[in-house]
Amino acid sequence: MTTKEMARLEVANKLIERRITVEDAAEVLGLSTRQILRIKKGVMFLGPEAVIHGNMKRKLKNAIDSKLKKLVAELKVTKYTGANFTHFTELLERLEGIVLSRPTVHRILRYTEIASPKRKRKIRAHKLRARKDCPSLMIHLDASPYYWLGGDELTLHGAIDDATSLLTFLANNIIFTLFV
Repeated sequence: MTTKEMARLEVANKLIERRITVEDAAEVLGLSTRQILRIKKGVMFLGPEAVIHGNMKRKLKNAIDSKLKKLVAELKVTKYTGANFTHFTELLERLEGIVLSRPTVHRILRYTEIASPKRKRKIRAHKLRARKDCPSLMIHLDASPYYWLGGDELTLHGAIDDATSLLTFLANNIIFTLFV
């Protein structure tokens, strides 16, 4: 029984014993008064089983048979040891006639603790470039075209010194064309 179902059972028992009202029970569980009366009636006639969800004991429609899961794991360990999970899925379909999706095969093999032989790439850390020693040795330039003033498209040009991170130049294309 889940915690949600236990809470419903506890509230229903308090309601049957008349220690709380229907409105209070509805507020505690976050349900309507109609649902509270339905739960109370079920607990009175069926007992604690009334709050347990009906699908709890039911097997899923699309569940894979445990024999098929064992067969897939056995084939991976014995016959197709060198294949990664994606290739193994293709081999199952082509050679064995077992049609399963790649995520399903991956889930079955991961559950049985079978690791993929696929090599994992090492993540290379990006090394930051050291700043230049002298000011004005390297200047970073950038431009941003945009409708800055609402009318014509203007381009904002900017330059930043690499050594000091100071803004050395900032102009729009109107000023820039006047100086060129």
